[in-house]
Amino acid sequence: MRSTLVDDRVPRGSWRAKVAACLWLGCLAVIAVATDGVMACQDVFDWESAETWREGVRYTSLEREYPNAEGLTCPNYLFFDATRVRKLRLHAVRIDTQTPGIKWLVTDRAEGWGEPMPEFRGQNLSEFTVRTKRQTTREFMSEQRAAGVPVSYAVNAAPWSPYQSGFAHPFADRMGLLVAAGRMVSPADGRYPSLIVDKDGRLEMRLVPVDADLAGIQTAVSGFGFCLRDGQMVAKDTVLHPRTGYGLSEDGRYLVWLIIEGRQVASQGATVHEVGEWLRHYGTHHGINMDGGGSTTLARWDDDQQQAKLVNRPAHGERSNGNHLGLYFVTPDK
Repeated sequence: MRSTLVDDRVPRGSWRAKVAACLWLGCLAVIAVATDGVMACQDVFDWESAETWREGVRYTSLEREYPNAEGLTCPNYLFFDATRVRKLRLHAVRIDTQTPGIKWLVTDRAEGWGEPMPEFRGQNLSEFTVRTKRQTTREFMSEQRAAGVPVSYAVNAAPWSPYQSGFAHPFADRMGLLVAAGRMVSPADGRYPSLIVDKDGRLEMRLVPVDADLAGIQTAVSGFGFCLRDGQMVAKDTVLHPRTGYGLSEDGRYLVWLIIEGRQVASQGATVHEVGEWLRHYGTHHGINMDGGGSTTLARWDDDQQQAKLVNRPAHGERSNGNHLGLYFVTPDK
């Protein structure tokens, strides 16, 4: 590949060419050894260079190698070696919330909503309440499509209970605030921060108190905690996982979905601090660390094949999650 930093009009052996080449190699070296998650030569990503999925929706992906992962751990991945090269693969989607006809949807109430959770495989789960039906992201999209909602893109959202690895109970509870089409599905718990879409279509991220008035909220999903607040990341942590992050620009116009693959040879995952760094790199000012691990999933609808397709490679296969956030578009007169 030809470097654009070296002027071909300058003789190869000249001092100018040598200086330019050294600058270029130095830049590459900084990028290669950077451990803070952000490209050293470009602090803010240029979304004009990204792929356009449709009007108002852009997509980009990136693969990165770090010299090692010393000081970090990677649970649930047996082949992790902190002394070896650490790989990272991510996907980012930026959504212009001012796009005409944009609509949001989340997982709605399950049949039996509000009732004690039924026993499952001999386990008494009456401490939990039925809120939603667990589905994979693709099942969520397909079900919405069958119901006449033309969802185009979807991503996993909040953590839920009860959960154990391999535990396949059909319902979910304790997801923090979840509001679908203006109706509360899961109540605010005062701990999980929420992405909120009000009834005028404006987006914000905030912690909703337990006794808050929800009348002005059209859509809401919640995550584990803020990873980016007012442009500042949370304190550094040391645990690598697959991650899902939502980021919002300072003016509230752009929402970014960040999907980081993990627990794989090609990508071991990221820390919560790094999720905040990447969200800031992609132009956001506030960010929430959503459910991650095996839940991390991004899907889009394939019109040609009439089916939902995965964009990322989920760890351990696609998981049935407690709730999802989807995006679709309608003509303005509908």
